[in-house]
Amino acid sequence: MSTTSALEPLTRTLKLKGRDFVLIRPGLTLTLYMDAPLHECAPRCADAVSAYVEHVGPDVFKTYLTDNGYFRPMTPRQLAKDLRNLRNLPADAEDYRVVYSQGDESGVGTHAVYLEAATQDDAGEVQLLRLEFPPPPSDEDAWVEPFIDFVCRIANLVPFQSGNAGLAFKHSWVLESEARKAINQLLPRYHGFDPSFDALRFYMRGRSFGAHWLTLLGTDLVQKLGGQEAIRSALPRAELRPLNQGLVIRAARWPPLGDVNRQGRDIGCLPDVARLLRPIRFEASGLGQPREVFDATVWLARFDDKDSQPWEAR
Repeated sequence: MSTTSALEPLTRTLKLKGRDFVLIRPGLTLTLYMDAPLHECAPRCADAVSAYVEHVGPDVFKTYLTDNGYFRPMTPRQLAKDLRNLRNLPADAEDYRVVYSQGDESGVGTHAVYLEAATQDDAGEVQLLRLEFPPPPSDEDAWVEPFIDFVCRIANLVPFQSGNAGLAFKHSWVLESEARKAINQLLPRYHGFDPSFDALRFYMRGRSFGAHWLTLLGTDLVQKLGGQEAIRSALPRAELRPLNQGLVIRAARWPPLGDVNRQGRDIGCLPDVARLLRPIRFEASGLGQPREVFDATVWLARFDDKDSQPWEAR
């Protein structure tokens, strides 16, 4: 079964005002957690958002989220305003949010920007930047290297501490509790997906969310794990790419689905990566639902006792 055909059934919709509302949609995402202060982070995030918009095309986005929580038609003027504001935040600014979507009132689209940055009043709080992409265009290799190169380019633009890229369940910013339920129902089967859980940013300081197809570690976390050579020694089957401030760990040739109903044969060396990251891994009892409904502790440790698989397995 191809990746494309395996992903198609994972979209979830519901009827809303007589229309099919796309609640969640599988695709590729890049998620970066940044522990830098708001005023240091904001202008560099502007550079990242600008690079992403240039990469996917300025006409991709149909809507943006207003300060009062409504989606409005996206315009070049709104993009210019947000980039200008991020690069020139006033000294008393406490937060800034950017949400652009290719989707409209019918829900999740193929592309999106999500930036949530604040003054970090909570001890564990970090800034969050997530860039969303369509599913892999094919089972061929042609798209893979350009995608990884772009991930590295964005990571070099922002002061990230940790992050990941690969398959994820993208969700709408309305009906979020329903979206979370739908995602949490799929996670126990599809181990290769990120849940796109926005509230993680309140707890991620000094942490990695765990192993993913591409796992990004900033310099501080690399040092906590013993340095690049120690990581390379612990992960002989992974591909490591240096960044300006950290590195990227690639665990498999292609983004894994990790479908347990198919024995998860495509997970590459994700188990080895997971065991390496255990000392710095985020811990939680739930991801938007009570533990008795969805046990996040078990899910976060899903690779710990598994064997790694061949790099090119599908």
